[in-house]
Amino acid sequence: MHQPGPGIKPATENYTMPSYKLIYFNMRGRAEIIRYIFAYLDIKYEDHRIEQADWPKIKPTLPFGKIPILEVDGLNLHQSLAIARYLTKNTDLAGKTELEQCQVDAIVDTLDDFMSRFPWAEKKQDIREQMFNELLTYDAPHLLQDLDTYLGEKEWFIGNSEQQMFHPRHGAASAAACHQKWLRVSVLTRVS
Repeated sequence: MHQPGPGIKPATENYTMPSYKLIYFNMRGRAEIIRYIFAYLDIKYEDHRIEQADWPKIKPTLPFGKIPILEVDGLNLHQSLAIARYLTKNTDLAGKTELEQCQVDAIVDTLDDFMSRFPWAEKKQDIREQMFNELLTYDAPHLLQDLDTYLGEKEWFIGNSEQQMFHPRHGAASAAACHQKWLRVSVLTRVS
């Protein structure tokens, strides 16, 4: 019997961890948050990486034709943030109360709104680089200022312990485990 990792609250003593298979491209992208959560919670999973050349054959077989997909005991889940919320639901990473869970969701969604503006699908490298640079130069500082204002004098974005979401000054131990690497940028901006 596989025991749940730290922070997971099994419903019964005879709890058996589901079988997980993460399906995504052979890159970080939208699956990286899921990998961070698996690593942080010490959950074993199969990390199935798809090569770009195989994508046209695989795409029509998937729900909504998109990845990442997390197979949980054969059931396909899609959407990276929905998967992340599922994996953290019974842990303190998602917040201890419904109010904290809402705060976590709001910060994650704020970061996702920003990430969604990036031209991931742009084929022309020069145009993509220009758009990335403009977002990072003009828009990222505003986002970081908003996050800094939201943080105020608090040490944590939500909650008051490392087992909870988003400690902006302790990088990989909490923020990176819970959401994309964006908070590392705010750590560097705030601390330096």
